[in-house]
Amino acid sequence: MHAITPIPVFWPAALDTCYFLVMGVLVMFMAPGFAMFEAGRVRAKNTSEILNKNVAVFAIAGIMYPGAGEASWIPILGMGLGAENAVGDVLSSGGDTYYFVRCDYFFLVVFVATAMPIVSGAVHLTRN
Repeated sequence: MHAITPIPVFWPAALDTCYFLVMGVLVMFMAPGFAMFEAGRVRAKNTSEILNKNVAVFAIAGIMYPGAGEASWIPILGMGLGAENAVGDVLSSGGDTYYFVRCDYFFLVVFVATAMPIVSGAVHLTRN
């Protein structure tokens, strides 16, 4: 009978990092869809304003999230951007540290930046 080999420590870190990045990109691709939907609901002269607003939302979210967003709710959960988990730290942790902090930050920023156009589009659609 063959012995079952344990899963190497780096696999959970690699899979979680890949999962955060892929899901973050999928969430980020929702924003152009909302922008096109909202642009289709306005007059042609206002389309560039709607599209510029949706691009600006990502820029503003990327700048404001580390200070305002993270400071408001992450300390409550005991998390934080803090220092990055180095590859050596992840591998030597025995599975306790299993993802990279910057991937989590990317996912949270795109989630916030995608939620903002949803709200503004919903408000805009109630006025028309």
